[in-house]
Amino acid sequence: MARNGKVVHPDDEESKPLMSNRSSGSDDSNGDTSAFYEEIVKVSTRKFRKDAELAIRAGVFVVACGLPFLVPPDIPVLHNIVESKIYSASCVINFVYTLYRSVGETTSNAVSGIKGTSIAVLNIYVMFTIFPDGGSATSSWWIGLVEGVLFMLFMLWPRWDISTTVFAISTWVFYWMEFLHPTGAKFSRALDVKVTNTELAGLLSAAVGSILAIAATLLPYPLLALSRSTEVAQELGDSLPRTWADFADYFCDAKPNLYKQDKLVEHLRMMQELSNTL
Repeated sequence: MARNGKVVHPDDEESKPLMSNRSSGSDDSNGDTSAFYEEIVKVSTRKFRKDAELAIRAGVFVVACGLPFLVPPDIPVLHNIVESKIYSASCVINFVYTLYRSVGETTSNAVSGIKGTSIAVLNIYVMFTIFPDGGSATSSWWIGLVEGVLFMLFMLWPRWDISTTVFAISTWVFYWMEFLHPTGAKFSRALDVKVTNTELAGLLSAAVGSILAIAATLLPYPLLALSRSTEVAQELGDSLPRTWADFADYFCDAKPNLYKQDKLVEHLRMMQELSNTL
């Protein structure tokens, strides 16, 4: 092949890279390396910042949840609420299991948790209505045993939300043991329904813990999934052109560059993680 009055062999043309090797200069290589690590630090910092903010919110509200247990009896309102078991340690447990990264996800967990607790409460109410003395008698003990097993299998069989299943079974197991081996806990029976009864007090505690978890995602400003999606979309928009340029740079080199290959793999991994959060 003739070019500018010179004969160029085809093999020489095929061996020539389509793009200039930007990594041949030390300055360009160092620039690519620094930009790559800056991107990794940016993604890691963003994740750490979000996790740290959620941890601080959770810590503040957990301390607030525990204050009623620490106040002296001189404050009768809070003291009576704690003594009546309407507000118990299960508030903190429900708060921890309900809180998540956004208002919507936390609200969904709260609804599922209260639904699961309500199913367990309804089941134990029916059991104590039919057998007011629980499993004191041999026949009622065996019926309670079989019914408890069937209840747990029933909760595992339908396609419930996982939070609903977890809260229903974990709450039911406690009530189930109280039915099989009564210890004096006060449960509702027929028309004897009081807020201070064990199962209704537990349901109220679950509701209070769920409400506090939702409040933790709203204060001091709401953690909206839309805001998080916007940030992720912006990062993906910034990363995509750089990734395409790195692809072209890698595949147009005369020889494979392992550093650029690892760089591409890491770019794709980070972009996949960001995409999964949308």
